[in-house]
Amino acid sequence: MGKIDNAINDYVAKPERFAQIVNYGIFHGENVMDPEKLKEMERASRKKNTADKTRDIVKLYDDKTCFIIVGVENQNKIHYLMPLRVMDYDVRSYEEQRKEIARSHYEKNNLKTPEELLSRFTKEDRLKPVVTLVVYYGAQPWDGAKELHDLLDISAEMEPYRDLIENYKIHVMEINKMDSFDEFSDDLKRIFGFVKYQSNQDKLKRYVSEHEGLFEEIPEEDSDVIQAMADSKQLVKQIKKNREGEVTYMCKAIKDWEQTSIRIGEKRGEERGAEKLLMNQVRKKILKGKLIEEIADELEMSENDIRKVYQLVMEQVKKSA
Repeated sequence: MGKIDNAINDYVAKPERFAQIVNYGIFHGENVMDPEKLKEMERASRKKNTADKTRDIVKLYDDKTCFIIVGVENQNKIHYLMPLRVMDYDVRSYEEQRKEIARSHYEKNNLKTPEELLSRFTKEDRLKPVVTLVVYYGAQPWDGAKELHDLLDISAEMEPYRDLIENYKIHVMEINKMDSFDEFSDDLKRIFGFVKYQSNQDKLKRYVSEHEGLFEEIPEEDSDVIQAMADSKQLVKQIKKNREGEVTYMCKAIKDWEQTSIRIGEKRGEERGAEKLLMNQVRKKILKGKLIEEIADELEMSENDIRKVYQLVMEQVKKSA
């Protein structure tokens, strides 16, 4: 599992955050899940050879009336086989429950009828419902399939009978499509806002400015997640510079990042200007029939450097010819 996955999973796994995300992504904003009724389940190791066979987070929810295993599959890139992947996750979850029930019956030796012995399951046994939510953090809109039918090559002859082909729909929560984060606690507003706007420096600056109270001083945990998800190395550098102990001054880090970006842009502009000037000078001298050695001498530069520029100029001349 990568650095981003580790950071996000540890952050989202906290019951209060997990419940908020599921309430929004599964129950359409209704306050259905109570974080106090969430129970930890062992998180499978995401080793290299099992990376596609494990959930990111699995918790058991006990509401007295039903048991729901809810998984949150974090994604920062689009997975075009996600319906098949989620279906596999869910089936394996049910299979694990079936095995546990069969094991219990074996230990109690209480299966009597041929039918019970055949299935290792009684008429009264029940499996806990499984629900998987895909939380997508990517900047590009999710254009992958959201149901199994979208992955199937259904012929024109079979199209009228599409409903006869079993489908499997998935729940995808796209952070980038959310208009507001008001339904979430301050910590998730902070993280989701950063995820949504970080690809546009002006929009991120505006969001941080509008929510200054959220970003003025942020805890170490939130700072670590933002660093892990940040696309800009310069921003990460500024976050580290504006960290004191367990607190990060994120507003200042964003402002410093902006100033650094401006300086870098100005420097690159100056460099491009100097390069353009040199190219023009070399071009004029070439047109006058000057050799590389003469050009280098007149411009007080090494022959090696002039040779590189000379080659670029000649390539431009050929293209324009």
